[in-house]
Amino acid sequence: MAVDYKIKWYGKIIFNKATEANVRAMKKAALLVEGYAKESVSKQGTGRFYARSKKGKKIRIAITTGETDRRFKKRGQTGHRASVPGKPPALDFGNLMNSIQSRVTVGAAVVKGEVGSDIDYALYLEVGTHNMKARPYLRPAVTANKRKINKIFRDSNR
Repeated sequence: MAVDYKIKWYGKIIFNKATEANVRAMKKAALLVEGYAKESVSKQGTGRFYARSKKGKKIRIAITTGETDRRFKKRGQTGHRASVPGKPPALDFGNLMNSIQSRVTVGAAVVKGEVGSDIDYALYLEVGTHNMKARPYLRPAVTANKRKINKIFRDSNR
């Protein structure tokens, strides 16, 4: 006496639900890193002061005290206080901060989150050049939030 068994496969449904959970977690993690990176580049620098004329043209470099800074402002000049090497870039016009974005893509069996900027000098700030030491802002954003990111993924797969 033979017994027929019917096996129903739910692999695709389970895979889709797991993928949806991972996509939600990745979006959350990417937004967390994006927010941290934007916050880190929104601060005033503590390094060298670069004075500029009203037209934005660099006029001279000076390591200044607060008193000298006021003198530049009295003459109608503005400036930028750079960041110290190794610290995130200082806010100047806000172009870098406004260009930082995150996106999540789903491949065949991969959910990938990316945070970055499409501004041409963003990479040079992150890793440095032979003339300028790095002012990283993305890698520290990931490092500082590693525990929170792990928690987001642990909670999403419950």
